[in-house]
Amino acid sequence: MTSERRADVVIIAGGTIRNPELRAAAEVDVRAMIDLHGKPLLQWVLEALRRASTVGRLCVVGNVELLRPVAEPLGAQVIEEGADEVDNLFRGVEALPGAEWVFMAASDLPMLTPEAVDDFISNAPDVDLVFPICEQAVTLAQYPDREWTFVKTTDGAFTGGCGFLFRPQVVLERRAWVQEVFDSRRNPWKLMRIWGLVFGIKALLHLVSLDETEKHISEVLGLSGRAYITHYPDLCYDLDYAPHIAQVRAHMQRPGSRL
Repeated sequence: MTSERRADVVIIAGGTIRNPELRAAAEVDVRAMIDLHGKPLLQWVLEALRRASTVGRLCVVGNVELLRPVAEPLGAQVIEEGADEVDNLFRGVEALPGAEWVFMAASDLPMLTPEAVDDFISNAPDVDLVFPICEQAVTLAQYPDREWTFVKTTDGAFTGGCGFLFRPQVVLERRAWVQEVFDSRRNPWKLMRIWGLVFGIKALLHLVSLDETEKHISEVLGLSGRAYITHYPDLCYDLDYAPHIAQVRAHMQRPGSRL
């Protein structure tokens, strides 16, 4: 636990909505601009981050002309997007010189809360790269009406968060590897080549533990990487499909929600 840790934030908000059903339901081309009770999605994310005590500078990467009116009033700088998500990540990091820690967050985290952000940044292990994950039971207890993807391990089933915390210099030194993983993300065989055949098969058969996974990934990357088990599935609730819009709007109207 590092209670005094603070992190600067890069929000990846580039690109347009590719899913035709989501685009039709959203009635906009850019995910960050989806209207949720009178505010664009990006505004909800930025407001949660701005209220988090562990957050320093905010940088949004995307369409500057479109996003600046939303981001700048909340104290975030906006950087023009590049060729893909990896390019956008590095553009954001480079716009935050001197950052000791960076939290990369997706722009489509409508249920994000400052409590979830502070818990993750404050309590994440003191390593180079940390991914938040949430247990299946905890996730479904809070959001039972949504379809989730859970990865089974010998320690239980988990869903992954939509972001990660990292020491920027370590990641900047591994740009080629980050690009390779990004380019291979939709090809299981290419990913198997990156992670190793034996490990990949064991993972597919749900025969690996969290500890084994962390050690293997750290060895492959040449850095120290860990998972952080969060009790806030808000870090994992992204807006990927058309039904999510109505679900999110309904969640926001529940007693004790952010409305």
